[in-house]
Amino acid sequence: MSRPEDQCVYMVASCFALLACFMLYAHPGSAFKRKLFSTTAGLTIHYYVFGISGLGSLATNIVSYVIIKLAPIHNQHVIIFVVSGLALALAQIHKQIFNFGVNGLDLPMNLMFNYCRVTALACCIRDGQTVKDARKQGKEPNLKTREKVYAIEEIPSFFDFISYLYFCGAAISGPFYEFKDFQ
Repeated sequence: MSRPEDQCVYMVASCFALLACFMLYAHPGSAFKRKLFSTTAGLTIHYYVFGISGLGSLATNIVSYVIIKLAPIHNQHVIIFVVSGLALALAQIHKQIFNFGVNGLDLPMNLMFNYCRVTALACCIRDGQTVKDARKQGKEPNLKTREKVYAIEEIPSFFDFISYLYFCGAAISGPFYEFKDFQ
């Protein structure tokens, strides 16, 4: 049974999240303001649903962004795949040891949602580098049509990265969408 203080926090967070979603819908501002508002609403919804375990997801995503910025582009998709997969596996092992048989919205579920997005983003950045290299050589890149369409030639800013992962329409659910579709 939750404490009355927790219920009050949840009610306030729910009202704020609903207000944020309504204002996002009605907000006529710039694309940046809409993205900022959507990300703020998404992070609020994310915190409301996952609570403190959402910080584990945020930490893993920050590590993933650091890898995207620092790792060689041709290897970063593999590094992201391994690091994000390892974080997900460790979270699942922790759940099996300390919360065996408990189902619900928790860190492993949260990491599963972002695992696909972060790995796909790293692959699209690699494809973008392949397109840039082929353009320099005056050749056609050796990629499938879909890979060419979704290739990302510039590493997104941290704000765009976080906005992509915590957009209010997908902050707590797992619908996959490409970064280019998000932009």
